Amino acid sequence: MWGFWLLLFWGFSGMYRWGMTTLPTLGQTLGDEDECVTRDVCPEHATCHNTLGSYYCTCNSGLESSGGGPMFQGLDESCEDVDECSRNSTLCGPTFICINTLGSYSCSCPAGFSLPTFQILGHPADGNCTDIDECDDTCPLNSSCTNTIGSYFCTCHPGFASSNGQLNFKDLEVTCEDIDECTQDPLQCGLNSVCTNVPGSYICGCLPDFQMDPEGSQGYGNFNCKRILFKCKEDLILQSEQIQQCQAVQGRDLG
Repeated sequence: MWGFWLLLFWGFSGMYRWGMTTLPTLGQTLGDEDECVTRDVCPEHATCHNTLGSYYCTCNSGLESSGGGPMFQGLDESCEDVDECSRNSTLCGPTFICINTLGSYSCSCPAGFSLPTFQILGHPADGNCTDIDECDDTCPLNSSCTNTIGSYFCTCHPGFASSNGQLNFKDLEVTCEDIDECTQDPLQCGLNSVCTNVPGSYICGCLPDFQMDPEGSQGYGNFNCKRILFKCKEDLILQSEQIQQCQAVQGRDLG
């Protein structure tokens, strides 16, 4: 900017005057243009730096120019993301997953694992991811949960079957339903017996006029039931005719 000062004073020979001007800055003298302000000279994700009579571009942190140099001019080059995870596999530690982001990266635990007590904000991890025990109210009724490294699975109790037909499952919509062993296998108990289904199992009993043989086998299909022998009441023993009738009935039952 130009400035001007004028000073008037009187002397022996008359009036004198003295003036002073201020010089413009060097840039103003040369007429420098700030290309970073007046023109779109750098690509996306780049910073423009004005210089005397020129300018240059630099890519923002975490990015690099497509030309490979630290500085460039014009829109012919672009700023591309640096994949820190691919360049350095040890950034996040052995138990973490490195996730590349635009201009940076972050560390995260795999599915089924939890973060340590400290937060990880895209910096090298000093701790380890810990396995999550998913077996806390995860599996349905009448099933057991088995925790595995990074996962889990559910298994129905004996006497129950999963609604999707799979032995092991993780689907929360699956239920464990009772198996009707009596319908599934009519020979579950054996001859002269009755099979009764109960939740998760079954019970064998004898038909009317039969009783369980304590000396017989109680294994699959061999639940032994023997016929109950007819026994006359004591008040009939005194009458010979009734005794004969009683013995006749007993003989038919034994036959």
